[in-house]
Amino acid sequence: MKLNMNTRVRVALTADGIKRHDAWVSHYPEHLRATLAPKDGVLELELWRMASIFGDYLYNGGPTLFVNNELELISDVKPAGWLITTPTADHSWFEKSQAVVAQFQQPGQRHTIEQLFKKV
Repeated sequence: MKLNMNTRVRVALTADGIKRHDAWVSHYPEHLRATLAPKDGVLELELWRMASIFGDYLYNGGPTLFVNNELELISDVKPAGWLITTPTADHSWFEKSQAVVAQFQQPGQRHTIEQLFKKV
């Protein structure tokens, strides 16, 4: 997978994340602060800007800035279904139904399951 630094990301900020974000944007003119403000604690921005704001605090053992430490890529693809392959790899098929996929995710099942995506 390749990411461009202009890829947009979405993060839900913790209280510490909001504090650090607010300190960073305080140096910007008022009219720019509104464009960088989180909405309901969620921030959407380019990957390079996210690194610029939070980069100094992103290290092992550092403060938790994002809820569940998750960063979501905002892209032009969405889930399309799953490719299920038999344990012997002699047969594969496309499946849209999560209920059917769940049957192959039970303990003891050895099928390979890969999520597939499509452009929107």
